[in-house]
Amino acid sequence: MGVDLSFCDFKFTYRNFSCFRRKLALEIGVEFDEMEGCGGNTSWDEIHDPLVPFLSACDCDGEISPHDCPFIANRLREIVAASPDDPQNYWKVRALGIAEAMQIAADKGQVFRLS
Repeated sequence: MGVDLSFCDFKFTYRNFSCFRRKLALEIGVEFDEMEGCGGNTSWDEIHDPLVPFLSACDCDGEISPHDCPFIANRLREIVAASPDDPQNYWKVRALGIAEAMQIAADKGQVFRLS
């Protein structure tokens, strides 16, 4: 069991996916656990970043529109490029893989699914 992402050749355990999104949220100055749907009360509508559709999507039946995918993909690439960590770092490799998958979804005009 875990989180499958469309157009990706890897999957996450639910725990690793939560940790991954928590790390991305921190990169944009958001405390993931304080957000609606993640244990807190802060509305995602208060956050203005292209990652919001990815961070707020349900991890078991979430969908991201092909329109949002290229913006999320670009933002993921920006975050990875700006991070001083080792480029082979687990979360960076995953972020770049997801960026590539989202770009494929956008190019095909298909929804990116989390299941």
